[in-house]
Amino acid sequence: MIDRLEQEKRLQRRALGTYWHDGGWLFTQWNGEMMNPCTPTKQFSKFLKRHGFEHRKSHALRHTSATLLLYGGVSLKQVQGRLGHGDIETTNKYLHCLAEADEEAACVLQDKLSCKKKTSRFIKHA
Repeated sequence: MIDRLEQEKRLQRRALGTYWHDGGWLFTQWNGEMMNPCTPTKQFSKFLKRHGFEHRKSHALRHTSATLLLYGGVSLKQVQGRLGHGDIETTNKYLHCLAEADEEAACVLQDKLSCKKKTSRFIKHA
């Protein structure tokens, strides 16, 4: 996504020439000037509401991305690079989500197996 934003900015920069203000901002106005810091947050909230999602801070996307990448087998070092963490311990904190999800999955499986075992006692065998 960042690559796509950068590509769009390069095109806009070329089109506007000297009218482009290059401040190095991720979210900008049409001419490269800094966007009001509240605007992306408001736009994200409107997007969530329009599509029926519950409210989340945009930072939750970063957390979700890291968790899904790790769950999908991407190395901790690669995720660290994508997130721009200077310390691997910061990225390591995302691993707790995987451990919690695994524990929940084990509990669900155990409950289902226990339930199956209990109900099978009442079935008469011929």
